[in-house]
Amino acid sequence: MASGVTSMVMLMRGSQIVCPMFIFMADIGYLNKNGRISGNGFTAQDITFRNDAGPRKFQAVALRVESDMVSFYRCRFEGYKDTLYTRRDRHQFYRDCEIYGTVYFICGNARALFQNCLIQEHIPLDKQYNTITAQKRDLKDGQTGLVLQNCTIKASRDLEKMDDITTYLGRP
Repeated sequence: MASGVTSMVMLMRGSQIVCPMFIFMADIGYLNKNGRISGNGFTAQDITFRNDAGPRKFQAVALRVESDMVSFYRCRFEGYKDTLYTRRDRHQFYRDCEIYGTVYFICGNARALFQNCLIQEHIPLDKQYNTITAQKRDLKDGQTGLVLQNCTIKASRDLEKMDDITTYLGRP
């Protein structure tokens, strides 16, 4: 990136764009092959972030967000355990997004607001239950949290057919 440049825009067209482990690097931030965004002011729209490792591969983070003042609009986050990792004490905004997972699939220690999002659980492994959020506050007086405002929480079609799966909003 040229000296003195403080921001960068990456344009992609279409709502079906999928970014499963692509590489984007710049002085202001990056999204690396492990699905991590670093760099303040990052904005994404109409992109799917997917980790298709499956439920048996332990963590299946689709995206780890380490940036401050980031926003996601009409994005999809697909994974299983720890699908969307809102890492660190950062300000993050998600609007009209879709988030799919099983265990702690919205997790981390950010100040994150989820507005008008669809949150959908998959079938967990045997003897496992679904947990939607796992706030990881490190300090008891920390000012972080995960806020779900006007979001819809629902089971996937396969999960709807099962009557013996428990789902928790937060860690039980």
